[in-house]
Amino acid sequence: MKYRIDLTVWYLNFSRLSQILNSDYLIQHFSILNNHIGTISTLSQEDIACSVLKKATEDWLHVNKIPTLGELYTKNDLNSGQLFTIYHDFYGIGLLKYKDATKPIPRDAVAQIHNKLKYNKNIKLRVFYHPNNLVTQTAWSRLSGRTRLFVFAYIEKFEQNEIYARPYLIGDLNAGFEAQYPRIWNARNYGEIHPTQIDQFSLLQNQYEV
Repeated sequence: MKYRIDLTVWYLNFSRLSQILNSDYLIQHFSILNNHIGTISTLSQEDIACSVLKKATEDWLHVNKIPTLGELYTKNDLNSGQLFTIYHDFYGIGLLKYKDATKPIPRDAVAQIHNKLKYNKNIKLRVFYHPNNLVTQTAWSRLSGRTRLFVFAYIEKFEQNEIYARPYLIGDLNAGFEAQYPRIWNARNYGEIHPTQIDQFSLLQNQYEV
């Protein structure tokens, strides 16, 4: 079954995403950018590029079966390089020292969101990112303190009960579409395991297959 993911994005790593989205895929989506530059006066080229890359990533996640971190944990497959998604409560730290607009953000700047996994409190997930890849001013507050976020990332390493990860995308999941569009994945209801992965609900797969 394929689920449509709809996001409000706070962090996008352009260079990292370009490594997994093939060139034809990027050309297809960024043609939209060329068609709209100059016609949307309220948006900068950077804003439009961000919106198009967000849509391309949503579509890519819709087509490709990226496991959740919970699935990797269940399969004992927490290996370096593994791609995963997770929708989880996090604590954001490290941003405040870079928020002074009068000072440039250092090349080696790093912040993180972290928390213990809800299905194994002995394991902590740490997601490290560079503040330059935040896409809005609101992102500075959304990734600070305690917050609930959707993350698409890869495992950099797993050692001493800590998973170190690097993100492609961090954002909020948008809900409210389920009644009209059942394909949309509402992780607020489903958690990290899709209902069609449970035998009793497998009949749903044929009903909403696209």
